[in-house]
Amino acid sequence: MIFHILNRFTSLTMLLCICGSAMADPLTSLLVPYSAQRDFGLVCKIGDKTTYLIRKDSYDNNDRVARNISLTDISAGRVAISFLHGFTTADKAATYLTATNESCTSFEQ
Repeated sequence: MIFHILNRFTSLTMLLCICGSAMADPLTSLLVPYSAQRDFGLVCKIGDKTTYLIRKDSYDNNDRVARNISLTDISAGRVAISFLHGFTTADKAATYLTATNESCTSFEQ
């Protein structure tokens, strides 16, 4: 009987720990100004090496324009960049996760 009560207490404690950690502060996102109304580009680099690129002269037709760009700090120096992208119309959703030593810049095109 005591084992059964102890086992239920342990399960309840584990459930409280899991729920408590799931209720951490919500992540906050920042929308890049004017990215909802205008076409933007993105370039991410580690040192001098380009790691991600959206620009009008891109070789990939799906990566020529970006809109609705939002930045979310996901901890440890990493950022989630969520956006819409496409050829002439930004209609495909994507999220790019940066490395800790990666820098990204958005620009109006």
